[in-house]
Amino acid sequence: MTEHLIERHHIVAGSSDDDGFQKFHDPPAEPGRTLDRVGGPDVDLRLELAEGHDLQLPFALPGGAREIRMWSIKGAGEPTQYPSALIRVRQDELVNARIITSKGPHTIHWHGIEPSPMNDGVGKHSFEVRQEYTYQWTPRAAGFYFYHCHRNTPLHFEMGLFGGLIVDPPEGEGWVAAYAPPHHVVPYDVEAVWVVGAHDSRWHLLDNHAHGLMTDRDPNSPASFTADGILNDWRPDVLALSGAVAHDAATPIADPRAAVRAEVGQTVLLRILNASYAIAECRLGADATIIAQDGRPYGVPPFGAYSMPVTIRKGTPFRLNTAMRHDILLRPTEPGVIPFEVDYLDWRGYGSHGKLRTTITVTGEPVKPPHDPDDDSPKSPS
Repeated sequence: MTEHLIERHHIVAGSSDDDGFQKFHDPPAEPGRTLDRVGGPDVDLRLELAEGHDLQLPFALPGGAREIRMWSIKGAGEPTQYPSALIRVRQDELVNARIITSKGPHTIHWHGIEPSPMNDGVGKHSFEVRQEYTYQWTPRAAGFYFYHCHRNTPLHFEMGLFGGLIVDPPEGEGWVAAYAPPHHVVPYDVEAVWVVGAHDSRWHLLDNHAHGLMTDRDPNSPASFTADGILNDWRPDVLALSGAVAHDAATPIADPRAAVRAEVGQTVLLRILNASYAIAECRLGADATIIAQDGRPYGVPPFGAYSMPVTIRKGTPFRLNTAMRHDILLRPTEPGVIPFEVDYLDWRGYGSHGKLRTTITVTGEPVKPPHDPDDDSPKSPS
């Protein structure tokens, strides 16, 4: 290992020169260098981070502000947004993802994709990027994943450095991996990506990307985890669904980023990601089927012996922990408004941080039951 690729850090302040660990501090400086490269890409992404983005609020915070500063991962030449831009690739495509950062060290972790360690974006296992690096990976399983910065994750994730990542099956967009022998894909008509977010506006006033990181403190001392204070105290006051901020707990979000529209008889695919530090307890006002969790479809080999799709009845709560994803299918048979709500439960058991609501509006004529040609017996009047 060449000397310029590593930097020595001490774990405990005041320890001897022999105590410590080695890690990559930056990737190789050669332009375009990608560790573990296997060939030319099918998909070439260009991503910039961390860029500032002002998230507008439908209410005033206690200090009077009507926006909070977010950080964003954006495509080169594209505007910033929250959540960061949705990435869509196809199963077995070779992906090059070049990231450029001028705002301090960052990484991108491809959550659930399982590339080589040098391209996984977990800094403690590889390196943190100070300028640019091209990750290379190939998704082997179709499903719903996401990507996020993995440097000072508690703060950078809270600040919005994450986005959805959809891996379509070989059939492409409009098909989703699900239990359906023999090919285990099913078609859908309407797709909604629901990113459940929640933010503590106090954290967004911090101006140090390294806030909360231990540099010269003893990680075995409880005092090290209270010195910076605020990162141990998360009290969200901004609740959002796919970037649309809830005004209050009672008013459904009508913003099209959250609210869904469908026709009777269509198959609706809901992809839900919990990108908050709360337990997201969800309720859907219609029967539906959970077909996949964390990018893996239930019932599909080689793990089919251990799971099958799960039917959730109208109004039955289901929970997603932080970073958990569900793919859910529903097929409305009559027009109406299907409510959806999220209760943000404190993971320590201290009650709820708040709620948000949105809707699925279904239009069209009700689906009539199929006529049985063998049943021509006269019907009694009602």
